Amino acid sequence: CRDAPAPGPPAAPEQPSGEPQWVPECEDAAAAHVRDYTRVPRDIDARFEKLCPGGTCRPTIISPARVWRKRAQKALLAKPSETSLGASEQKQEKDAAFDLLDALTKSGALPVEHASLH
Repeated sequence: CRDAPAPGPPAAPEQPSGEPQWVPECEDAAAAHVRDYTRVPRDIDARFEKLCPGGTCRPTIISPARVWRKRAQKALLAKPSETSLGASEQKQEKDAAFDLLDALTKSGALPVEHASLH
């Protein structure tokens, strides 16, 4: 970073039009692709307004069922099985998924690139 030229003035924050954010020269290459998730609702609203100018797109609340069905295979060549998950089993599965994610990313030390949140 010592040899990097002094950064210019910051550009405006990323707009829905796709203007890039200013990132200092000495930041990691990965830092240049960081997305501010606090702006996602605003960006979505701007895109909906562009696609549906009359306000025909409306938000929807999705309420999942209380009991979920889980389909899984014990091994690659095993037959798939299906089980029902109540509230306590859903919490166990969610905790197991986050434990796996924590282990794979070394407690957040490794970035998860090209992943989607859903």
